[in-house]
Amino acid sequence: EISVMISQIKEIIKSVLGLVINSANFWNNVVSAITNTFTNLEPQVDENWIVWRNLSANQTSYYYKILFSIQNEDTGRFMAVLPIAFEITVDVE
Repeated sequence: EISVMISQIKEIIKSVLGLVINSANFWNNVVSAITNTFTNLEPQVDENWIVWRNLSANQTSYYYKILFSIQNEDTGRFMAVLPIAFEITVDVE
């Protein structure tokens, strides 16, 4: 579920980067990007951030890369950057 992933990302940002990001706009963009990881894949098929691999006649795998960055009052003079990659395997059997 997307909300669980968002909570985990917030915790990673807090524990690794020492930041609490309060920007609703930033988190709305994160939700949208992660939702696109699992939906609307057809228009993204030839993009550089998605890599497809056929494992068998019934199974496909893809690797989806996202890079988030933010610089605002929460980060001060610095830009926070968080790369995330998902590896998803779909079995249609």
